[in-house]
Amino acid sequence: MNIRIILLFLVLLSQLAQCKNKTPIIEEPIPEKYEPTKPEGIEGDIQLKIGTGEASSAQSGEGIGMSFDGDPATIYHSPWSNTQFPVTLTYTFEKPEHVDYLVYKPRSGSDNGLFGNFELWFTTKSNPEYKKIGNYDFKEQHKLSTVVFPKTLEDVTSFKFVVTSGRNNFVSCAEMEFFRRGQGLEGLSLIFADALCTELKHGITSAQINAMSNPFFKTIALSMLYDKYPKDFRIQEYQAYPTLGSTSQLLKISGYNPFENPTGIYFSSGSEAVLLVGDTKGEQISLRVHDFNSHTDGYYHLQTGLNKIKITTSGLGYIHFYTDNYQNIPAVKIHIPNAKVNGYFDKAKHKSTDWDRLLNASVSSFFDIKGDYINLAYSTAELKQHCADGLALINLYDEIAKMEYDIMGLTKYNRIPKNHMFARTVESGLFADGWGAGFARGFMYELANPEKAKAGGAWAIAHELGHVNQIRPGLKWVSTTEVTNNIYSVLVRYDFTPNNMPLEHERVNDGDDNKVLGGRFNSFLNYGVVKGEQWLCQRGQDKMVGYENGGDHFVKLCPLWQLLLYYRIAQGTPWHTPDWYADVAEIVRNTNESGMSNGQLQLNFMKNVCDVVKEDLTDFFIKVGMLKPIDKEMDDYSRGRLTITQADCDQLIQYAKKYKKPQSPVIYYLTANSLDAYQKRLSVSGNYNQGIAMDAIQGFCKISHSVWKNVAVFETYQGDELVKVAMVGTDSEDQSSTVLRYPQGSTRIEAVAWDGQRTLVYGQR
Repeated sequence: MNIRIILLFLVLLSQLAQCKNKTPIIEEPIPEKYEPTKPEGIEGDIQLKIGTGEASSAQSGEGIGMSFDGDPATIYHSPWSNTQFPVTLTYTFEKPEHVDYLVYKPRSGSDNGLFGNFELWFTTKSNPEYKKIGNYDFKEQHKLSTVVFPKTLEDVTSFKFVVTSGRNNFVSCAEMEFFRRGQGLEGLSLIFADALCTELKHGITSAQINAMSNPFFKTIALSMLYDKYPKDFRIQEYQAYPTLGSTSQLLKISGYNPFENPTGIYFSSGSEAVLLVGDTKGEQISLRVHDFNSHTDGYYHLQTGLNKIKITTSGLGYIHFYTDNYQNIPAVKIHIPNAKVNGYFDKAKHKSTDWDRLLNASVSSFFDIKGDYINLAYSTAELKQHCADGLALINLYDEIAKMEYDIMGLTKYNRIPKNHMFARTVESGLFADGWGAGFARGFMYELANPEKAKAGGAWAIAHELGHVNQIRPGLKWVSTTEVTNNIYSVLVRYDFTPNNMPLEHERVNDGDDNKVLGGRFNSFLNYGVVKGEQWLCQRGQDKMVGYENGGDHFVKLCPLWQLLLYYRIAQGTPWHTPDWYADVAEIVRNTNESGMSNGQLQLNFMKNVCDVVKEDLTDFFIKVGMLKPIDKEMDDYSRGRLTITQADCDQLIQYAKKYKKPQSPVIYYLTANSLDAYQKRLSVSGNYNQGIAMDAIQGFCKISHSVWKNVAVFETYQGDELVKVAMVGTDSEDQSSTVLRYPQGSTRIEAVAWDGQRTLVYGQR
């Protein structure tokens, strides 16, 4: 027999023998859809067990043990009264440990005690004397903070933190955790094209996948092979955002969105989550899992590569990626192959036709909506009930947020932050806090419906977002907390529904127990302008008694609204200065206001307005009660003193003399109802004693606008004394008439034009 044939025969026999001894590869069935398996056989980072702790001082009931009990709801806190720095916190392990990094988890619900500067020391089994590792600064930020050691610290027995500063001069910690890195999996690079396992290598076969030893990644690979793997939401890139504290400090506002980068993934408490993370460039990134129903949080440190995390709180996941180096940091790609997909709606990549599909696939009771300027986390049930078009909804909220940016000068001065604003559904109330706006479920019928929100709810949306955007303290001093935020509301409302304004068109008490359309504006005119009460201390619908130390918030808004109408909205006039408030806001952002009193802030506002519009508005400010001596303890959420002396007033009057007087001497009579007469500079027309329907018994008269036109207000006199004023259109739904009070003893009625000219309507001069 040919020697070559014999050799070939022997080789074949050998291969058959080898095949007999091998375990046959069992072909996995083709998956119908991707169902993640338990992440077994994957070693995550190992949390090291703390045996004991010691604090140099602590508040009773909030000792250091609370910072390593595994419960982030309990905290260590330094003494509430007179914390003495430095505060020393020592953690000792049960046995010597190799340590790769530590994680500081801040308390929730308050910023008190957030770590600032501290020294870190450690001891080892072989060296029981403390050795300093370095100085660190967590910048008193409300975020999970990590110290990663350049190389593994071996046989560590204890760590000591010497804290030298903390938020509001306290020190607090929800959990202090120490970790040793786990071992990664081998062999994945033979199957997957990249380290994050986002796609298979070209040419990979089912036989190669079935030969994988790890069932978790085998399931992923098989699903990818048969095009069953749902990459939407599971594989995404996440942006770096400026730290919230930096944005707040730069713009002098409240906090923006702490829930950037929604993953669209729902995590369950007690589960183990796997996240494959791209190159973080040394930045600290964490997974934040939040339950908007129970307000519980879980923070989990993420590092480049494979992360296996024990989830302790159920909720939606967000990639917490805030850094002041955000402009130089590329997006980080993250693959989350397990946990449930909840999805979200992103106007940048989804259409109206995607809304129902995405919302109906949600597994959580909350659903994220991403816009250009604002993100929403609204309750899923209310969205399903009230919102038929998510794109229309987020477009409306974006429009309102962008209007606020325009008003406050962020657009003009190129200051729009990368951070989004934020709003979420809450159980009760309408409010703003350090996160953004909270809107109660009971109002979702209006605020989650784009048509109803634009028609009526826009005021509330702009109001709460306006709280966040109040520039403090220069445009938010005592007794203006519920006033300067309404500058945003009144302008948004005027843009959407100019014929349905709360100051001019709502039926409320006019200060004299007459419920009329325009009651709030008439209350301002009669108690502020006529009776000369100080601004912020004027009677109105919501403060009929005890208003001397802080009056009706809407009445307080009236003179600010008049300035907006006159300079911003009245187009085609020589005095048109549409960006005046934006310019004032920019001046305030660039002013060092530390140590300024409330009175100085109010005086500065008036000075800044004069400087921006380049007109002497002191007569206006005096008439509306803003430029008057005052020395009162004022009501607000916290009381504060407002002091302005006569000398202060005189100084501002002298300063403003370098500017000309405004063309209208009666800006204090301007309303949305009379805007046309002001911007077109129209003279009053009317016939004496005509168009008047007098009711002497009730003490009022009704004046017809078919006879009397281009009027700002009607004035009632008793001899030379002005006793009553009614804005044009008072108590008239169609603006066809004005109801004016004419009490016993009155002698005449005057119609006032935009330029202050008065025309006798009724009676005798």
